[in-house]
Order: sequence, then C-alpha cells, then structure tokens
Amino acid sequence: VVTSAIVSFFVLSPVYETKTVLMVAQSVSTTDKRMPTDQDNLESVVNTISSIPQLTMNTYVAQVKNDRLMRQVAQALKDKGVGEGLSAGALLGMVNAQALKDTNLIEIKATNTDPQLAADIANTVQEEFLKFISVNNQEQMKNSVAFLQQQILLEEQNLDAASQQLQ
Repeated sequence: VVTSAIVSFFVLSPVYETKTVLMVAQSVSTTDKRMPTDQDNLESVVNTISSIPQLTMNTYVAQVKNDRLMRQVAQALKDKGVGEGLSAGALLGMVNAQALKDTNLIEIKATNTDPQLAADIANTVQEEFLKFISVNNQEQMKNSVAFLQQQILLEEQNLDAASQQLQ
C-alpha cells in the first residue's frame, strides 16, 4: 500500500478530465411525417426529399469519434497553437462521448495530463463537431435541391410532350 502511494504520488502524472455538453435539437418533423402517404401529393414528396435525416443520439455520439472529425480537431488545435503533434489517433484515445440517459444531451469528455490542453481539446471537439454536422446537413440540402431541380426539368419535358400531343 505504501509503495503504491509513493509511486502514485511521485512517479505518475495526474490525468485531468474536462467535459462539455451539447444539446441535440431535432427538427419538428418525424419519420411518419416524412413518409409520403399519397404519391400525387407534391408537398409530401418535396418534404420527404428535402428533409434532413433524423439522427439518433447514438449516431451523434458515434460521429463525435469520427476519424474525419478528429483530423479536423487536430488541425484546429494546431491552428490555435496548442496540442502540437497531436494526431487524430491520439485524440481518439483522449476523447470520449456519451448520450446522457433520457435526455437529448451529449457529454464530451477529454483527458490529458495537462489540464488546459484537456479543456482545449474538449472545447475544440465541440466547435468542430458543430461545424461537421452543419456541413453534412448543407451537403444533404444541396443534394436535395439538385434532385428537385432535375425533377422539375423532367416534369417540364413531360408537360411539353403532353402539350405537343394535345395540339
């Protein structure tokens, strides 16, 4: 017992943990509302195509540990002049995320022997995660717009063909 106390006190560096909490706000639509019930109802089709996919809390938690996100965090830390030499792989070992039970909150924890670096990592993960989700949603919306534009052109061609037949 005395030996372990001496080793813990004099040899091992303390590990600091810091955390940040994110609230996930889902849009009002639900899966039932997103599924068109009447294929002739243009509004339901547009709503289905243009909606942002609803992600579960577990999906958001998994995205926090995404390799691409960790690379962005490593670069952002480097740009801030902290955490020089931290790789995405090293960050994966320092960062943990979990959904808080019965809430729409995600807790992101970062550990490091430097308390300030642990705080910088947690805060940067939070910042980059928000950017990451925003970019993914924008890409989804761009894809939806492109699809809708393609459908408009197709329907205009169908309308022109029908008009030609009537004449």
